[in-house]
Amino acid sequence: MRWVVPTEKDDANHLLEKRLWDNAAMESFFSTMKTERTARRTYVTRDEVRADVFDYIERFYNPRRRHSTLGQVSPDQFEKAKECLG
Repeated sequence: MRWVVPTEKDDANHLLEKRLWDNAAMESFFSTMKTERTARRTYVTRDEVRADVFDYIERFYNPRRRHSTLGQVSPDQFEKAKECLG
């Protein structure tokens, strides 16, 4: 979660909304990962879990999975487009 430093203009409700929204993206990611990958598997060691989660993120989630918040492109495609423009 990203921490927000309050300014004079910010009030408590605004800061709370910001922090809740920031956390929503991570909650969505973990829910998706559990549904698409880890819920159907049984792991023996933590190393197996780490390797499988890494594989999911680097070989599926970032390069192929489309995201509505990124204009229906994958994170890799979004980053490449951002590099070309910047």
